[in-house]
Amino acid sequence: MNNSLELLPVKIYSDETNELAEEVARVIAEDIERNNALGKHTVLALDTGNAVLDVYRELVALHEANKIDFANTMVFNLYEYYEISKGHPFSVRKFIEDGLLNKINVKQENIHLLDSTIPEAKMDEYTKKYDDTIKAVSYTHLTLPTICSV
Repeated sequence: MNNSLELLPVKIYSDETNELAEEVARVIAEDIERNNALGKHTVLALDTGNAVLDVYRELVALHEANKIDFANTMVFNLYEYYEISKGHPFSVRKFIEDGLLNKINVKQENIHLLDSTIPEAKMDEYTKKYDDTIKAVSYTHLTLPTICSV
């Protein structure tokens, strides 16, 4: 009899290794390469945090080893802190750019990061346009949210 409370197969990763980041990066890389072979975009929704930073490092390493091509990858961020400058140390944009985007060959026109400096009076229009851009690509292939333990 299975005493597990899990309804789906679960693998527990040790905090002592980089195994989880390597596995997540491998899954992302496989999806990107599969879509590249089909001439399709891969759409990623990215986040911040130590766990995703480890995944970003793994993706950069795969790119530097010529094992992954990000040219057809589209990137969105999940959120941004309002009224924080793009270069602020706590900016989600800065975190994603420094951790991943500035180190890979994603095309500038495929990068869609929220702009937190939009005046409040224009925010509804701006967010509708951002949402429409996401809808235009039909769906997100992979969402990489913050991963943490409690």
